[in-house]
Amino acid sequence: MTASPDSFTRAIPSIHQVNPAFSGGGSTLCGPTSAADVITYLWRNGYSNFHADKQAELVNELAKIMWTGSYGVNGSTFIFGLSHYIENKGYKATFELSGITIAGDGVAKIDPPDLEKAKLDVSRGKFVFLELGFVELTPDGYELRGGHWVVLSGYDKTSLVLNDPAYGSIYTSRVQYLTKTNFTFQGHNISTDKFLGIVDTPRKYLPVIVATVTMDIKLTI
Repeated sequence: MTASPDSFTRAIPSIHQVNPAFSGGGSTLCGPTSAADVITYLWRNGYSNFHADKQAELVNELAKIMWTGSYGVNGSTFIFGLSHYIENKGYKATFELSGITIAGDGVAKIDPPDLEKAKLDVSRGKFVFLELGFVELTPDGYELRGGHWVVLSGYDKTSLVLNDPAYGSIYTSRVQYLTKTNFTFQGHNISTDKFLGIVDTPRKYLPVIVATVTMDIKLTI
């Protein structure tokens, strides 16, 4: 695989998910809001069919077609909703999901996201969304305490640049591999030492990268 450039950043706007105009006040809308960040960026850069000037309508529409529930969205419903939204506006995008997924037979597939590939994809003009799991270190290992979606808008040699809808802001954070991770994902016990933790974030629990969704879109109608 070709190495990614040492650094890259794209000026993707960061929308705050907590908004009384958003469905349910936005508390579980990190996935739709992250998608709205990218849709807004595209709208400002030639994709005029998106009409992203109506922020609440955009986020609420994405939340509906992603089947957003009380626990937010997973990678599959995220892709389903975003791809349908894009197609309904006359464009076409391709998606790639990697990370922890549950196959049709109910078996958990552990495929830790390839961060170098994600960085290379971003530098080549693709869009990468990160599904994070918040973990707490216990005597038995790291235990999952929740999840969250952010946009990978850039990186340098040691850090990632993230659009975080929980704060409506962009910050830079270092990453490091966890040596022991045990947690439950959709009812499955997961144990791996291959997950990347995101440090330097203003959070009580350590975020780890559970999955990535990579989107490639071309300006054609």
